[in-house]
Amino acid sequence: MTFTRGKPPWLYVPPDGEVLARRALSMGVPDSKILLTGVAHNTEEEAREVKIVADIAGIRAITLVTSSFHMPRARAIFERVGLVVIPYATDYKAGTSLTWVDWIPSGQALGSTSSGLREYLGRAYYWLKHQVLAK
Repeated sequence: MTFTRGKPPWLYVPPDGEVLARRALSMGVPDSKILLTGVAHNTEEEAREVKIVADIAGIRAITLVTSSFHMPRARAIFERVGLVVIPYATDYKAGTSLTWVDWIPSGQALGSTSSGLREYLGRAYYWLKHQVLAK
């Protein structure tokens, strides 16, 4: 079980992977079965860090656990570093119905819009980056 030490540079909290590793230990996962990557600040760095750990451990295929919305970009990035990816999407955020209240501006809606724009910008960035590098 490998946890990434993903950490946005603007947050002063422990990386998510460290928190999740402690949680796994508390649930009975043996310490010898938990691997942690180096600190990474974005998905591309996480993929490179996972590749390093996987190479050392002799692992070729990984189960990639991330948000369903983030999965297409994350999967492409992890495959690009040479890992075989078995996707396990979580955190589905699709709504089932709309009411008139859904059309009133709200902070929650602004947050969702911000997350969506950030993901689409990330997809465009990596697509363009690899188009240029392929030439």
